[in-house]
Amino acid sequence: IDPALFTARWYNDIHENHAQIQVKRDDVYVKSIDKTIPVKVNDQSISEYLLKFGDVIKIGEAKFLYKYR
Repeated sequence: IDPALFTARWYNDIHENHAQIQVKRDDVYVKSIDKTIPVKVNDQSISEYLLKFGDVIKIGEAKFLYKYR
């Protein structure tokens, strides 16, 4: 089970296809798919964002700390 999906399933305001994590070479991006509830990184709404260590991703009421280096 994907830990992010397992954690997020407890939140009613997160859709199954709400956001997507993409790996491009050595970079990891988060991309907003469902526009009804914005995806935010460090309290800024995003459409696509290159993640950095320590970023906080917020989808609905759920928050995720990005810790990959």
